[in-house]
Amino acid sequence: MVEEEDLAKASASLSGRPNAQTIGDLAGSLAYLQNSSFVNGLIGLVGFCSGGRLALVFACNTTGLSAFVNFYSNSIFQATDANPTPVGDMLENLDCPMLGMFGAEDANPSGEDVALLRSRLESLSKIFELVTFKDAGHAFFSDTRASYRPEAAYMAWGRCLEWLSKYLKP
Repeated sequence: MVEEEDLAKASASLSGRPNAQTIGDLAGSLAYLQNSSFVNGLIGLVGFCSGGRLALVFACNTTGLSAFVNFYSNSIFQATDANPTPVGDMLENLDCPMLGMFGAEDANPSGEDVALLRSRLESLSKIFELVTFKDAGHAFFSDTRASYRPEAAYMAWGRCLEWLSKYLKP
C-alpha cells in the first residue's frame, strides 16, 4: 500500500508547480508524438488525481489533442500562489472532447465541484461526459490504496477505452 503521507507530500509539491511549466513539458511530449511516424495524428491524454488537473490545464492550453480523459482531478476551482487562475476558469479554451470520471464519495473534487464543472462545460457547449461512480471516493482506480474500488475501476477503464477509441481511431 502507498503511504498517505507520501501522497500528501507529492500532492503539495504538484500544487506548487506553475502551470506554465506543465504546459511546456506536455507541449514537448505532444510535439514528439505529432512528429512520430507511428502516430496517426490523433493524440489523447489521460490524467489521474493531481495529474488529471495538470492534464486538464494542458488540454485547456493546446489545440493538439483529439481526446482527454480526466480521472478525479483535484483542486479544479482553487487558485494557488503558483497558479492564481484555477483550471476551472480555463475551460473556455478546452479544444477536445473530455471524459471525466469521479467518485461520489470524493471530497476533492466534491460533488459540488463536479456539478460546477458540468455546468460550465454545458454553458460553453463543450463535448464532454462526466461519470460519477457511487460507493467510490478519491483514487478509486489506484490498486495500491485503501480507496481502491475494483468494480468502479473496471467500469471506468472500459469507459476510458471506449472514449479514446471513439475519438482516436482514424
